[in-house]
Amino acid sequence: MEKHNRPWFLKKMGHVSLGVTDMDRSIDFYTRVCNLVMVEQDADGTAYLRSQFEHHALELRPSSVARLDHIAYETHSDAQTEQLKLWLEKKGVEVTEAPPEPGRLGKAIRFQDPNGTWIEVYRSLERLEGIFSSGPFKINGLGHLTLLNKNIEEIEPFYREVACFRLSDRRADNGAWMRCNADHHAIAFLPAENTTLHHHAYELESWNEMKRACDWFARQGIPVASGPMRHGIGNNIAIYIKDPDGFFVEYYCEMEQIDDGEDHIREHKPFVDVWAQVKKGVR
Repeated sequence: MEKHNRPWFLKKMGHVSLGVTDMDRSIDFYTRVCNLVMVEQDADGTAYLRSQFEHHALELRPSSVARLDHIAYETHSDAQTEQLKLWLEKKGVEVTEAPPEPGRLGKAIRFQDPNGTWIEVYRSLERLEGIFSSGPFKINGLGHLTLLNKNIEEIEPFYREVACFRLSDRRADNGAWMRCNADHHAIAFLPAENTTLHHHAYELESWNEMKRACDWFARQGIPVASGPMRHGIGNNIAIYIKDPDGFFVEYYCEMEQIDDGEDHIREHKPFVDVWAQVKKGVR
């Protein structure tokens, strides 16, 4: 455990925004298979999908190539968003006002990490009425995402020292898992030749919900790419499916909780799952 004096700024993940190559195909996959619900669609084609009461957890944007458009996190207040802006500028990071988005409340800023990934930060999203999804399993909400990176040695210090995440675990191949609240990780990084999204992950209530999700995917003709498994890093039970553009979608439950604000630098071997075999390329 490492002591530090970095402030906490972020409360939780807000949403993930993806560029997709076929909007109709992706909207069908994420609503019919993944159990998300369409909220609205902009004039430019951007679709906003929710997993629970928040206005959206996922954005789908028309794109000629599959890509990660941006990631987003929430703060506790507009004052905290402003404090983060000042902190980032003090660290030499260029911060701009985030472009308007439906459902977003309060002050919103954006900045880039050293790989060029855009990060949006805002107070919260509008809360909507009860949700009516297609599948038989309940999603608690968007929990984290994992990025593939070719320069984790540069990225990890940025997210720790500049964006003020806490390090929860590190793997022998330089993989890193970082948190912004008590959940074991809100973002993770795995080594790769190219920088891109590996997966975005949604929390389910329990192992029973995981079984219902697996049954639902089978009925929809969607193979589970890997799992069920219990990860050694994070201790969560997880399953993965693949979306039409090749990004993985994870569903998980029983995430490890770390209740203090320190860095817990535990070193792990490259693969440390407690049970179940991970298929190559999934994690």
